[in-house]
Amino acid sequence: MPIVKTDSMYDDILHLIYRDTNKKLNPAEVVFDSEFIPFSPVQRQFLNDDVVGCFFHYKQALRRRMKRQRTTEAEANIAMAPGMLDILTVVEPERVDPKSIAWVQQRIMQECITKKAG
Repeated sequence: MPIVKTDSMYDDILHLIYRDTNKKLNPAEVVFDSEFIPFSPVQRQFLNDDVVGCFFHYKQALRRRMKRQRTTEAEANIAMAPGMLDILTVVEPERVDPKSIAWVQQRIMQECITKKAG
């Protein structure tokens, strides 16, 4: 039976590390496999540190989502090309507004039309 990983489980793990080592972890940066660990518990534990997810797993998750939504292979390839969806990873999260997302969608659609994909 698979283990269900929840935010509270990761909160507990990080708390137990602190409790059992009696040391406050103070990293400059926290990097983890974003596919498996939710950001929230890590951000709560390391309030003043940069929390960075894995770009590879980000793109992998995007590809799976496109498959679930029945995006054609040609459209998915265009969306996954450098300078398309990945452009959102270099924008501060609080600055990603609907206009940014709409711009990326429009750019992908223009490429699809140009390449006659989908």
